[in-house]
Amino acid sequence: MNIIEIEIGKIKADSAQPRTTIDEIILKEMAKSILTEGVINPIEIDSEFVIITGERRWRAAQIAGLKTVPVKILDIKEDERFMRQIIENIHTEEISFADTAHALQKLKDKYFHPAKILAEGGRPPTGITWLAQKTGKSVGWVREKLDYLEASKPIQEAIKKGKVPGRILRAIKQTPPQYKKDVERKILGGEF
Repeated sequence: MNIIEIEIGKIKADSAQPRTTIDEIILKEMAKSILTEGVINPIEIDSEFVIITGERRWRAAQIAGLKTVPVKILDIKEDERFMRQIIENIHTEEISFADTAHALQKLKDKYFHPAKILAEGGRPPTGITWLAQKTGKSVGWVREKLDYLEASKPIQEAIKKGKVPGRILRAIKQTPPQYKKDVERKILGGEF
């Protein structure tokens, strides 16, 4: 796979990228680094010049004023594209808790096919086990992220805003139903 230089203006962001927020401060820091060291890792794009991985590098290169960036052009299927995007984001830990949860759920809903795995002679894993295998993360890590989707809206918002750590979700999930509202109120009130 060759690395080539492409005009930065020809490249487009992927509207289906699992990360929905990008920290502007980090982009500016990356731009400073790019000015001194260049774009170290090439941006992966498809034949239409839509970014597969490397959107932050591309945006930082724009801030740095580069005219071209190094790219790898990949011939890739939609499910492989999404998998690459999720893996790059979760392993660099530059994706929010909420975006990770939604991306994992989408990955599971769209690409986890137990019947297909069974037909290929394998023993179908659970969706959570499959996600753990695909992402290289632990089953507990995957569960914690998916627990976010089952949490109440106020707890989700508090996690999104960084007021409450995501690890609190396991405790909430294990709380008996009759005490959940009281526990959530105390968490949101800063008592825990």
